[in-house]
Amino acid sequence: GLRVNSLRASTDDVLGALQAAGLEIEECGLPGSLLLTGGGGGVGALPGFGEGLWTVQDIAAQLVGVLSAPAAGEVVLELCAAPGGKSTHLAELMGDAGVILSVDKHAKKLPLIRSNCERLGITSVSAHAADGTDAAALKMLLAGAAGGRGQADLVVLDAPCSGSGTLRRNPEHRYEDGSRLGELTALQDRLLDAAAECVRPGGALVYSVCSPLVAEGCGRLGSFLERHPTFSCPPIDAANLEAYVADAPVLGGARRGVRS
Repeated sequence: GLRVNSLRASTDDVLGALQAAGLEIEECGLPGSLLLTGGGGGVGALPGFGEGLWTVQDIAAQLVGVLSAPAAGEVVLELCAAPGGKSTHLAELMGDAGVILSVDKHAKKLPLIRSNCERLGITSVSAHAADGTDAAALKMLLAGAAGGRGQADLVVLDAPCSGSGTLRRNPEHRYEDGSRLGELTALQDRLLDAAAECVRPGGALVYSVCSPLVAEGCGRLGSFLERHPTFSCPPIDAANLEAYVADAPVLGGARRGVRS
């Protein structure tokens, strides 16, 4: 999938330029989202990429930004953020107006976030190395970036997972025996608990994984809601997500989840 940078280009302009270069491209229902169906070549050589008019991002990953629906001027925290695809998408949806803290545990990955922001012309994102399970450290980062306020309007957590939903791109996952699943779900719980401490009252927490396993998706959120009764999972009513909305009884009933 490709994502048009709405700060610099229109979908029609990018679509036309790529089609003129011989690529087969079609729109896929999300704003600014395109799907490459034929042709190709080196990404960096394609028209508009170097100028930051568009970037590469799977449609499923783009759903996270659309579901998050950030507003201009908000304070946003993204955890496990490298290489920055979701952070830059959030910035585009906010008109690059606000504060986005893009946090990853691995400092060596931060240049990826910064280089993506530079190419796309985004200034509202700052990249930080921190442990996403350490709520105190995260709140200190927020306080330093958001005028002393230690909580965010929106926290987005794209948690480490088994990757079982990415077999097309990562076929090696097919041969994993699932022995790490318990370790991963425990980590997902710790990340969710830390994220919850960083959300202001009335704010939003968005959780995503690239796995269809119930244990990593609805199972984790069901457990989270038991531990955090002040949180609830509202039904999803965004028109752009109509084709992806799914029922999740453990989260409260109809239209509680999004699946690609």
